[in-house]
Amino acid sequence: MASVTSVTTKGGARKWRVRYRSPDGRSREKRFDRKVDAERFARNTETDMDRGQWVDPRGGRITVERWLGQHEAAKTYRRPATVARDESLLRRHVLPRWGPRQLSSIQPAEVRAWVKELSSKGLAADTVSKAFRLL
Repeated sequence: MASVTSVTTKGGARKWRVRYRSPDGRSREKRFDRKVDAERFARNTETDMDRGQWVDPRGGRITVERWLGQHEAAKTYRRPATVARDESLLRRHVLPRWGPRQLSSIQPAEVRAWVKELSSKGLAADTVSKAFRLL
């Protein structure tokens, strides 16, 4: 359950702090200038957790390259040919373009432009589709 409390900063300003526990059990907090914003955030956070839709706000800071490394390592029961194909697509098409980017910075329009760019290079539709799905 989230709690909203008043906090005075070193400069004497009044802020509102929301404390809550994420589904992984970690204590988290966020501060707001207005009480109404803090209460709204607390309600929405609790609702998202109850529905199983809560997303770690720091999750988007991870780079595509790091996330893909974790994601690919967690995949199981794939044929060697599938693993080789996916690694090739990642190395040749996905990572050069998206590797250093933070997940939260990627916009849908950029991805659509990238797909169009891959298609215009003459890549087969199946290759473009697989690269898109890997991203």
